[in-house]
Amino acid sequence: MRYLIIISIFFILSCKQDKTNIEKTVSRSSELLIDDTLKILLPNGIPVPKTVYYRDFNFNGFSFTYPSKDYVFLYNYYLDENKWGIKKLPLEGTDAIIKPGYYKKFTSPAELLYFPYGVNKLLIFDKNYKLKKDYDFIEGYTLPFPKRFNCYLNNGFVYFPSLTQDAYVNFKNFINTKLITKIDLKTGKKEQIVKVPDDFYQYQSMTVYDMSPEFVFPDYNSIVFIARKSPFIYKYIISTGKIEKYKHANEHIQYSADDIKLGHRNTGYMFEKGYYHSIIFDKENRKYYRLSEFNDNPERDNPGGVYNKTRIDVFDESFNFLSHRDFDNLNPDYCFVNNDGLYVLLKKQEKENILIFYHISTGN
Repeated sequence: MRYLIIISIFFILSCKQDKTNIEKTVSRSSELLIDDTLKILLPNGIPVPKTVYYRDFNFNGFSFTYPSKDYVFLYNYYLDENKWGIKKLPLEGTDAIIKPGYYKKFTSPAELLYFPYGVNKLLIFDKNYKLKKDYDFIEGYTLPFPKRFNCYLNNGFVYFPSLTQDAYVNFKNFINTKLITKIDLKTGKKEQIVKVPDDFYQYQSMTVYDMSPEFVFPDYNSIVFIARKSPFIYKYIISTGKIEKYKHANEHIQYSADDIKLGHRNTGYMFEKGYYHSIIFDKENRKYYRLSEFNDNPERDNPGGVYNKTRIDVFDESFNFLSHRDFDNLNPDYCFVNNDGLYVLLKKQEKENILIFYHISTGN
């Protein structure tokens, strides 16, 4: 009888667990491996993509832009066909992109989402790069300027990170904002979603550089995102507005309370200590990859934020930790997922006209 009572109490306590504040610690199951390399030739006329260029990666390959006086050149590499495509995007005229900026390219439906830098406007182009629609941002909101940028088409809606313009001036107001703009492509209705998680102040610096989430869509009803200094992976449920969180820290990336109090100067601490770079969802294999950058020597001089280590963490679709490994010579700004897993570009290439990607395998 005593055991029955104990089991009943345990069951009741388990049912009362706060589902919006979940922390998991799961042992590693296998080590990550580099089991293949992908070499992509850059034909004459296609420059070597640099970190400062805007770029995008999807299931079928990747693209990047290169500015000129009258155009922005969009270079597309198609993985299944092993070929390049080049498109000139005009800065002026009927189908103008206005200015160089951020973009997201889709193959199905074949559209281009474009955000001219410094202009609070979203441009939508069709597969022939003809302007279909343009949307102004919600009044008072603007596009943040993160190191990376992402946006998505999902179930008839466009999602992209956005912040109140006041947050750039008064960080205290950041806690009252929401992180993502959602636009209904049928009706044009715009709204802000994803309230700032309560724990952000424990990990975020007081700069807008760190406010923008990196996010992915594992399905139609959820958004999974990370923040630069937070050890949590957050899952936002679109239908309910609730946020779950799962803690998986990189022990090399830690920020003290004193770091947070340093305000705008705190971006420098990120260059010294590292940050959580991006999260990628592998729909084919139902896994998440989280990439982070750091230095293995905290005392190492690090002007401009050049890190010598890239960690790749792998989780299953329930955010159970599967494995991780720290790599040298990887560039997390350039990576993509195909049906056989994750590919990441090498920082140092053997030749100027060849891009080398490592295929990262979980070994199981």
